[in-house]
Amino acid sequence: MFFTHFSKRLSNLQYFADIWLFPALHFSHFPVKWAILAEIYTKLLNISLWAIAAVTFTACELDNYDEPSSMLTGKVVDGNGNPIGVQGSRGKVSLQLWQPSYPLTAGAIDVYVGQDGTFSAKLFNGDYVLKLRDGNGPWEHTGEELAIHVGGNTAVTFPVKPYYTLSNVTYSLSGTTLSATFTITEATAKGIDKVFLLVNSTQFVDEEDQVKREEGNAVVGTQTVTIDLSGDWDKHKFLYARVGLRINGVEHGLYDTQVEKIK
Repeated sequence: MFFTHFSKRLSNLQYFADIWLFPALHFSHFPVKWAILAEIYTKLLNISLWAIAAVTFTACELDNYDEPSSMLTGKVVDGNGNPIGVQGSRGKVSLQLWQPSYPLTAGAIDVYVGQDGTFSAKLFNGDYVLKLRDGNGPWEHTGEELAIHVGGNTAVTFPVKPYYTLSNVTYSLSGTTLSATFTITEATAKGIDKVFLLVNSTQFVDEEDQVKREEGNAVVGTQTVTIDLSGDWDKHKFLYARVGLRINGVEHGLYDTQVEKIK
């Protein structure tokens, strides 16, 4: 866009000289030699070309910094080190990465969390602080943060306090009837809004990406949820399943970390 602006200026300069300057001087009553006029025109063009070349050289120098090459990878885990499943599509759940050496006005780097609780970011080497985003994710927000030194590829785990956990998840298929058995454990008394078994035609399975759902009992403990897929089986080449739950007053749901392929 910057160079387009300069090109337009140069075109305007040529237009002025060709359409207005030359004819005006030619038809004026002042004796002007064409050699002098040509010299003025040439100098104006040279000045403009040198200005564009200087700006181009400076811009190239600014663009010649190396890109970040160190990869930070990690998992969001509960107190037992188990990863926490979330809605991985549409960038709904993310963390924030801050650099203490930069002012707060520089802003944070958004690090998106995948379905299985993993995250990654390509960074410059240096010191960072990983923090939760306010009101984001199916966990408590009590000031959790993790100081990280990135020096080459770096792997971390980020412990948080989920309101509930999902465990012992199994799926079984009988014909076109799918059953999921799982255990919900309460970590913090928050209240369960709903429990569900979801099916989708892609590997992204959550409340926004589904073709079929069946709700279970909004209680802690072990339960089985069954869903009839007879009307959907022949419509889709692939089908994937996942269980999850919604927590009262919490925007984002908790999900199984694994997506089960059933077709």
